[in-house]
Amino acid sequence: MDIDIWAEALLKEVCEKWETPGYRYAFKDCGFRVFYSPVHLSPELMLIGYNPGKDDKPFSKEEDSEIPEVHEYLYHDSRIAKKMKYLFESIEREDWLADSVKLNLLFFGSEDDTQWENMDRNLRDELEIFC
Repeated sequence: MDIDIWAEALLKEVCEKWETPGYRYAFKDCGFRVFYSPVHLSPELMLIGYNPGKDDKPFSKEEDSEIPEVHEYLYHDSRIAKKMKYLFESIEREDWLADSVKLNLLFFGSEDDTQWENMDRNLRDELEIFC
């Protein structure tokens, strides 16, 4: 299967799950994020975040339902993007960051880890298994 077809299908499935009326939780407006970079098969480095948080760019259903064309850490000024750029520059391996694939373990956003952990246990378990 072509990796772009797989990634687009995953994004569509995540969006549909997020839009499902049965999955209502207090912080649903935090949205979802899956990919922060272009997706390619067998990357040498994969960066896996926990879940989209308040440090991310604001949620946009249209943008976040598409595979990014460039790695967000290379052009975004969030705290984590700055730290990642500094880390890879300090070891003179900016190419590793540029060629990495960045995604989240949990696709659905929350303000912080505590908010995610305090949601309804059954719903949280179901969403975590889905991710």
